[in-house]
Amino acid sequence: MEKLIRRTAPAALLLGLLLLQATLSFSQLSVHGNFKALPAGPPELDREAVPWLPFEEDWSTGLFETNEWTYQQNGNWRIAGQVGNDAPSAEFFYSPASTNYQKALTSRLLSARNLIDGDIFLSFDIKHTTVNPTGLEFLKVQVLADSAWITVWADSNTSSYDWTNKKLKITNAVKGKAFRFRFLAEGQNSLDIFNWMIDNISVYRKCASPLNFRA
Repeated sequence: MEKLIRRTAPAALLLGLLLLQATLSFSQLSVHGNFKALPAGPPELDREAVPWLPFEEDWSTGLFETNEWTYQQNGNWRIAGQVGNDAPSAEFFYSPASTNYQKALTSRLLSARNLIDGDIFLSFDIKHTTVNPTGLEFLKVQVLADSAWITVWADSNTSSYDWTNKKLKITNAVKGKAFRFRFLAEGQNSLDIFNWMIDNISVYRKCASPLNFRA
């Protein structure tokens, strides 16, 4: 009996040490999720943390936070729950009244680093209602891929119009890069408009059809 205890004790001790080591290793990795340590440095530079295209947004959750949009809190950007193409939609509303303003609704970081061919498009539906058609209130679509925002489309409050689709080619600005895009409302007096409305946003890559193709 004494010999049996002497033989089993080292084995039990070794098993206990292995279990302890496994527990410590599991805890260290599980803090980061997916059992993989995240790289050091800003999260924006982590390829694993930045979603690739396509990107879609129809505001169906009723929240900006779902897809990590950023905007000025308690400002003019809001979710219009009862109006859209179809409802809901994002809305830049005239209230609170603002003068000499610039207020943006900005996307999260997206990645086109893995794309080497084809063109990249930004598509969205827009509706505008003006009050005083001064031509001095604007909605701009801008892209940030390096260090400066580039305007790829702009419209002013010269007239009201119903829902219409815009399709913008942004290949040159974003291909092979991580980037953001934003809807920037700016002007002299927000009381000269009623609203700008945005719905059904899509950012995607499209490749040209093959030429001289033979089966």
